[in-house]
Amino acid sequence: MSITLSDAVDDLLGRRTRDPGRLNLLAQFCIEAFERHGLKGLRGGKADEVGIRGLGRQKDWGLAFVLTGKSSH
Repeated sequence: MSITLSDAVDDLLGRRTRDPGRLNLLAQFCIEAFERHGLKGLRGGKADEVGIRGLGRQKDWGLAFVLTGKSSH
């Protein structure tokens, strides 16, 4: 079943700001929407966050497109 934007926003707003899973449903909505428009291969959501190295530490992104070993978020 497809996730609606309304469902994703309601879920996001119903969670605490420090809830580590607060962006999962929104990420899944975005992945499905991008796939419908031809961009396949986005990673993210509950089971597949993308770790991107930063200057001080790695940051886990809720949604990213990984292209030839580089990440764009």
